Amino acid sequence: MRRWFRSLQAQLFLWAVLPVTFALLVLAFTGVYAHQQAMRDFVAERDLVRLKARVIEDGLAHGIIGPDGSR
Repeated sequence: MRRWFRSLQAQLFLWAVLPVTFALLVLAFTGVYAHQQAMRDFVAERDLVRLKARVIEDGLAHGIIGPDGSR
């Protein structure tokens, strides 16, 4: 086993391929996390807009808000 670490293939793998693989994994997981956060923000904003629209709709239906937007 000790002899394997001294071979050129093992050194190439340990010093070139392995760090690049780890860097790509970190980049991929960072991208997934950023996308997840962006989608959560998007859904929260969408829900807020729907709530505001429902409040305006109810206000118009009950005569609290006039057609011109006045109260």
